[in-house]
Amino acid sequence: MPTGRLGASIHGTNPFTAQSAAAVSALALGVLLVISVGASAATPHLTIWSQPTAAISAPAGTAWTTAMSTNGNYLYAGSSTGILYSFSGTGTLRWQVTLGSGIAGVSTDGTGNLVAVAAGANFYLFNSTGSQLWNFTIGGVVAGGSTSAVALSQDGNMVVGGAVGPAGSPTGEFYAIVAATGLLYFGHGWGKTYMPIHAVAVTANGSESGMIAGNGYATGGTVELFNATGFLNLYKTLNETPDSLALTSTGARVFIGTEGWNAGEVLVFNVINGHRLWYYAAPSDVYCLGILAGGKEVTFTTGSDLYTATVGSGIDWTVSLGGIPSATPNAHGNDVVVGDHQQEIAAGNLNGTVELLNTSGALLLSVSLAGSSVASMSISPTSAVVWVGTSTSVMRISGT
Repeated sequence: MPTGRLGASIHGTNPFTAQSAAAVSALALGVLLVISVGASAATPHLTIWSQPTAAISAPAGTAWTTAMSTNGNYLYAGSSTGILYSFSGTGTLRWQVTLGSGIAGVSTDGTGNLVAVAAGANFYLFNSTGSQLWNFTIGGVVAGGSTSAVALSQDGNMVVGGAVGPAGSPTGEFYAIVAATGLLYFGHGWGKTYMPIHAVAVTANGSESGMIAGNGYATGGTVELFNATGFLNLYKTLNETPDSLALTSTGARVFIGTEGWNAGEVLVFNVINGHRLWYYAAPSDVYCLGILAGGKEVTFTTGSDLYTATVGSGIDWTVSLGGIPSATPNAHGNDVVVGDHQQEIAAGNLNGTVELLNTSGALLLSVSLAGSSVASMSISPTSAVVWVGTSTSVMRISGT
């Protein structure tokens, strides 16, 4: 069983220079860091450069949420201070927009030409040059509340989002918005008390979308999936509050991670017939999960460990991440994302360490960021580029 412990600095087969080491240490002062990892998993190489965030904006804030294009050439990040950033694949700041409210989510299409944003009481859509195409203001039972999550289909046609009511109001709403017009296509939650929505997902072509909602007390929630016309395809009540959600590219399977009073769960359902395909009682809350092998496998974090399992079977391997579990929104402790290029798994934690592993759990690379904690990550499905948001910076790891 692999035991790829997070390293103290950067681990790979090639040494890195003193200049590169200084660039890593500079993160404590707030810099922009890009790391390139060689295409060969067996012999990764490192190229590091840095740039003071003061040259980008002030205050920079925590990069709560990140998104990237399929080829890794368009990188987006949303900060706790309400700033949306757009970078090139080489780290050039293309543009930035201040939205006035902390950004809860960003999502881009496959090309990177569109980026959807959830911030304050609005969903926004921008193009790759920074022009705002539209904004959609939430209302109904969540009037006075805020957006909580957003996802843009890879074909760029559909934006789905979730919202929560004002403080003290246990309500939520789900929105499906036509990207071309900014008009509501269908929604769910109006006119009734509905639990706050924690996460949303949409398939590549927008044919299936869904949400998870929970009461916030770790005692219950739901997962709901809709087809392209808004018809409810799947509705399941959960014994614990759901925190993480993933759909296969075709929408045939849905994966959910939950938090409970003493532990969490991982559940996998067949969307077509509603059957539960797999259940795992995790030793701790499951804040992050990712899909492997087209939905045949799942990887997730629970406590300070990373797990990978075969659906319908059991746990394949675990790796200690050494992170600090936390229930703080956008900083749950250990984050995990999965790419389809060579099936790499990227994981990060509040201790400020990012690891790249293969699907057998072997450690390919480990980066320790002094004075920073990992807040968000995205991964390209084709080029093995990992885009990381931390408490002081953004970071790019590339396997191309």
